[in-house]
Amino acid sequence: TVRNSTLTATGKNTVAIYAPAGGDSTVTLDNAVIKSPYGVQVCAGNLVVKGDTRITTTAANVASTKTGDGPIPDGAAISIVNRAGYGDAATTGSSVGKVTIEGSPVLIAQGKGAKALDVYAWDSASAQQDWPEDAEHVTISGGTFSQAVPEAFCAPGYAPKKNADGTYSVVGWYETGVDTNGDGVADTWTIRNEGDLAAFRDKVNSTVTFAGCTVTLTKDLDLSDMGTWIPIGEGNAGGASKNGGFFAGTFEGGNHLIANLHVSETKLGEGAGLFGWVRGATIRNLRVSGSILANVNGAAGIIGVVESNYDGNARTVIENVHNEGDTVRGSKAGGIVGDIRRGG
Repeated sequence: TVRNSTLTATGKNTVAIYAPAGGDSTVTLDNAVIKSPYGVQVCAGNLVVKGDTRITTTAANVASTKTGDGPIPDGAAISIVNRAGYGDAATTGSSVGKVTIEGSPVLIAQGKGAKALDVYAWDSASAQQDWPEDAEHVTISGGTFSQAVPEAFCAPGYAPKKNADGTYSVVGWYETGVDTNGDGVADTWTIRNEGDLAAFRDKVNSTVTFAGCTVTLTKDLDLSDMGTWIPIGEGNAGGASKNGGFFAGTFEGGNHLIANLHVSETKLGEGAGLFGWVRGATIRNLRVSGSILANVNGAAGIIGVVESNYDGNARTVIENVHNEGDTVRGSKAGGIVGDIRRGG
């Protein structure tokens, strides 16, 4: 463990930290500052990077020159190497356990061809090569990187984002919003996976309505691993949705399918569906399958309750949506919409 400490290495071929032996061992970097030609290389065991850790490397990636054992000169701030003959590779197929990067670390690789985070497989015959299972071992929920990191490494609800200075950060889903109007306020978001959908749901349920904004689904999703779904827009006590907890933007489904949606209860006993409550929203080009078994007022595959503003304005538009689910049960239930209030 390196905590609240600075490690500076000046030798031309020096590796700051090299972890070739594994098992259940864990290298932890917590508020560490590391400056070295070559950074941290883990070939076995686990790695945790957190806090305000900062790693800066200066060497180029010359991994192709490596033969035999010892550190691989890839120049990365952090390199994770599934290495034949190391750790538990012979029994599990991977020499590396779990790698977690969280908090606000900064990883900067300055050398030619080097990466802030380099993840690959290695053997003495074929040198650097792709590691198909790499995303099963790396989880990132924060940090800034001199080069982009793969989206597959990001924790659910997180995504990479390019910064104005050319670096890349891994941020929460809401922070990935794009300003398309030039007014300095984000108005467009993309949902790329199940974690993004859950993060979008949680933001709506925290009373962010997305009014005037567009949220676009880019692929089919399967919610079978998410258990019972909490609807997007679950309303708020003290007047159903008038105190927030509803969606008021545009949801563009791209004709994609959200499969295995299951709702069995809601916060207020009303509004069960993919969306619980919407007001003045546009929902279009979307398919949903699953079951709604909530026994609540307003239950449907797509939207539980549609309502207008309290002055009767802001009508909701529903276009080209399909409920392919097998069961909807509840008071005031329907296939697409369960209940319409104040003219919808």
